[in-house]
Amino acid sequence: EKPLESEFEVIAAVPFGSEPAEVRGKLRVAADAVSVAGEETYFQAEGPEGFIGLEFPAAEPVRLLRFSGAGWASEMAGLKVQGSSTGRDGPWTDLNTIAVETRGWPETWLPLDGRAWRAVRIVGGKIGLRGLTASRRNETQPGRVLRFSPEGKLLATITDVTQPQGLACDLKNNRVLIFDNGPAQQIVGFHEQAGAWKLDAGFGTNGRLGQAGGLSAAKGELGPLRFELARGVGLDANGNLYVFNVGATGHSQSRLESYRPDGTLRWRMSGMAFLDSADLDPALPDEAWSNTMRYRRDPQGTDGDGWRAVATTIDKARFPDDPRLHGMAGQVLGVRRIDGKRFLFTTSQGGDPVSVFRFENDASNTAIPCAFLSGRHQTKAWPPHQPAGGGAWLWRDANGDGQFDATEFEKIAELTMSPFTVDARGDLWNPAGGKIQYLSADGKLDAHGVPAWSLGRRVNYAAPALFADGGELRRLVPGPDGQTIFAFGFTRELTNRIGHNYPLGAVAVRLRREGDQLVETHRALLPYDVDLAGAANDQAYVATAAGDYVFIGYEQRMTVLVLRASDLGVVGRIDIGPQSQTPIFDGPPELIVSRRGEDYLLFMPQYTGNATTVVTWKPDEKTWLSPPSDLQATRVEKAVEMSWKPLPGTTGWHIERRILEETGWSAWKTFETGEASTSVWRDSSPDARAAAYRVRVLGLNKSASDLSKTIYVR
Repeated sequence: EKPLESEFEVIAAVPFGSEPAEVRGKLRVAADAVSVAGEETYFQAEGPEGFIGLEFPAAEPVRLLRFSGAGWASEMAGLKVQGSSTGRDGPWTDLNTIAVETRGWPETWLPLDGRAWRAVRIVGGKIGLRGLTASRRNETQPGRVLRFSPEGKLLATITDVTQPQGLACDLKNNRVLIFDNGPAQQIVGFHEQAGAWKLDAGFGTNGRLGQAGGLSAAKGELGPLRFELARGVGLDANGNLYVFNVGATGHSQSRLESYRPDGTLRWRMSGMAFLDSADLDPALPDEAWSNTMRYRRDPQGTDGDGWRAVATTIDKARFPDDPRLHGMAGQVLGVRRIDGKRFLFTTSQGGDPVSVFRFENDASNTAIPCAFLSGRHQTKAWPPHQPAGGGAWLWRDANGDGQFDATEFEKIAELTMSPFTVDARGDLWNPAGGKIQYLSADGKLDAHGVPAWSLGRRVNYAAPALFADGGELRRLVPGPDGQTIFAFGFTRELTNRIGHNYPLGAVAVRLRREGDQLVETHRALLPYDVDLAGAANDQAYVATAAGDYVFIGYEQRMTVLVLRASDLGVVGRIDIGPQSQTPIFDGPPELIVSRRGEDYLLFMPQYTGNATTVVTWKPDEKTWLSPPSDLQATRVEKAVEMSWKPLPGTTGWHIERRILEETGWSAWKTFETGEASTSVWRDSSPDARAAAYRVRVLGLNKSASDLSKTIYVR
């Protein structure tokens, strides 16, 4: 997702460059930089005379250069960007300087001032880049919908829609339906009257369907006819209306809805977010918050079925620079209370940067941007006014308006690219350069309700010695008591031989804060390069602490080991994998555990399922049984027959079912309880066209201790 795509328009240009370099038998010429042929197409030049540029047919107001670095071929920090009013031969005027090393991902968005140039170029140093484009800012055009005859003759023009986005022809009622993606966020109906197209008063209310202002006007509260950035409108033969809402972020909270001809809701399907999880509000344990959504729990629900999305926390109209709208905050890091106020912490898949949001009150849905901590310069045109050059920077909303103002940034020279974690007080921890860094607001908020962080007050602790001299400190997990820190990593002897993006490490160390030092109290080896739940070469990938326990998630089957926080002894194992589509952990923030009374709720994203798995673990369940193996379901005439292999240690089974109803899948319900020896079960009269079944193991304390594979039957 490139959130600023619609704000800029690529300028047609001819690439040019200095003498090309020959790499792997191929000349890396300027034309390669704008090619889309594949990863092997890029431009490369070396030395102070090297350059690459774009020449335009006429002078153009250039607002943005976009490109990606060619990995090892790029050393571009400090290179000049120049413009020429005459063409590719110059003379040249300095316009900007590339502040940081460009990488292959994400692309760099370099803003210019909009002056008109016939050519622009990047010059000097070691240039290696691909995908070079120059853009002008889009001019706002009045919305128009055009009607043509089969021969291509223009018959009519509709101009009463600010930003037409989706269109459907209602032939039965001789009307056209258009979604207005402007401030109205409504579906508008038109019909032909005396040769002109007018608002159809018979559609919706005075020709418009939907709450004016859409979901934003409803303060994020989900409900019928509250549209948000719809991209498609359709009708079926019965006149039922279908609306697809993209949602403010463009890659989460999408919704597909269907309405009857009278405007009443038939059903709704909601998407969540790639790799997003959730966390409980410490003060309101029946409420959970993801990166973009607010959920509320039905106390009668179990295993996630009781959670329902009630609102979005994004208000694009009020806060257009919200980090979640710009691809910088796709996963929840945690929900915390500071001085009694709720704060939402979000981050990226790698755990950096961190976005912080406040709320006006407990009833408010809208998360207001209030702080942003970045380990490096963001190589794109967002946020406005970010400090140039390398190094970490902090934005604090000093005036409380939720906007990035030029005077609200603080920067240091040190680069801090590492996963951040947030402790129970709302303080931030991260490993960096062999140190453990700690940023605290001391529980204080300023006059606008923003935590009083400052990079000048960071505390640096020495990292455990075993992670030095060839080792690597990978991750920090604060304990809920505020005095304990769990550090994870590799040593010189126990190396990262499996690799992958974000491994946790092979060693866990328990540290205790004593004055200005972190003192080791316990150490444990983590199972590494092992076979867990049928996955060879598995490794610890994610970790979090809650209550009296530390939870360690394994990459390939989402197996979670539970350790005592007091001494790092293993007390339990949870096999999550069978519940998740593509069961895998793929980033530091993906396992969140919240304590709810005496129980622990595990929130985990489904890698490709666009959903979040919620599992309850009870501390008295010291051992966890594997899910039933060889679970199968077949049709036997009109019945559904399930079979599985019995497991030793099982005291019984819960057979659960849900059915596909008109409004979507029903909640899971226990359909029958079987004895431990049961291995075949039949649903003799399934009363639905589509149903799903699962079998849950009953442990020694009669509680359902693990979930099974889910079987879908039509």
